[in-house]
Amino acid sequence: MPDTLQTQYGLAQLDQTRHYDALVVGGGVVGLWLAKILAEEGLDVVLADKGACGSGGSGGLMGALLPHMPSGWNDKKQFQFESLAAMPALIGKLESQAGLNTGYRRCGRVSPIRKPGFLRQTESHAKKHDRVWNTGQTNQGQNFIYEHISMRGFQEWVEPSYAPLGLAHETLSGRVNPRDYMEALRASVAEVADIVEGFDFSFFDEGTGQAHSKDGKYSILAGKLVLSAGYQSFELLKPFVGEVIGQGVKGQAALFELEGFDNYPVTYDDGIYIVPHENGLCAIGSTSEKIWDNAHSTDYGLEKVIRRAKQLCPALRDARLVDSWAGVRPRCDAKDPLVGKLPGKPVYVATGGFKITLGTGHYMARALCDIILERPQVVPLPSCYTMAYHLEKMEERGQKDSDEDSDNE
Repeated sequence: MPDTLQTQYGLAQLDQTRHYDALVVGGGVVGLWLAKILAEEGLDVVLADKGACGSGGSGGLMGALLPHMPSGWNDKKQFQFESLAAMPALIGKLESQAGLNTGYRRCGRVSPIRKPGFLRQTESHAKKHDRVWNTGQTNQGQNFIYEHISMRGFQEWVEPSYAPLGLAHETLSGRVNPRDYMEALRASVAEVADIVEGFDFSFFDEGTGQAHSKDGKYSILAGKLVLSAGYQSFELLKPFVGEVIGQGVKGQAALFELEGFDNYPVTYDDGIYIVPHENGLCAIGSTSEKIWDNAHSTDYGLEKVIRRAKQLCPALRDARLVDSWAGVRPRCDAKDPLVGKLPGKPVYVATGGFKITLGTGHYMARALCDIILERPQVVPLPSCYTMAYHLEKMEERGQKDSDEDSDNE
């Protein structure tokens, strides 16, 4: 399994005189989907990445697609639910277009129940899930289960002593092989848009419509700029909004050889994810580190996760480690993803989903496409995703800092 995808379009093929309708900066899951959707809508699109598409936070090992719990329902949970519900049809179409397998499966999830409090919570979710997961048209004609089950059949998958009260089980969760998913997306985008890898974006001249590379050797002409470069989008946004409004959170994961468990559900327990994949592989993770020395190195943090995963899952205890990964995912200061248009500028952004973007990137891209084309949103954004919300939160933080400075004078 390669660390990055192979480059097909490099700077040598870049036509610096061509004027595109839109430049998408960043070839992760959101950027790829956006380039694909915009191009299929008839725009002349170029996608540029500083490295290779899928080599950032989207190209890890885990691929867990987990929903929010069916309690305290709101527009954010609804958006994520609809994104996940749409994935089987969406992935099926993508795999057909690209002629590649993504390793997608709606496998469900189990979590061990140790204490009566979690059992009561599970029973509460079981009562509420039908109302929010299985009503209306948003479930794509599918029915999902949230239930309390026994350990029967799961003794090798979940350590019995971790689940004295059984398991919480739901059938909405899924998994996908992140690297295969990115490769299929990239192949699909290449059919409808230009891809330029190795273009390290620096700044956009609104007057000329030129996006310049950091080395000053290359530029791309475009009427609209979309920043979808993961956590690096926050630094790229700074010239437009005046400050960095998010950060990167490092994650580490590992991949093991584990035959016979391909069809088991994802297991989640207290920050530990165990994700069975095709071909006798199983991913485990992950860490969430706001401070790090090397974004792409693994360390004791991953070793600790591996120890805990083996305690949780008996089947993993003698499994062979075949790969490891470290990378950085975006997280906005206002916590939720940022999708929208900068006021008065031909500049757009879609980033900041942290752990959920692999399962919502296609819906984030669809919503931003409607914004770019200035038409009603088929997929309404949650209010907390919008540009207006994030700019408001930025002003509130600035005012709070100002008030604190005044108090300290």
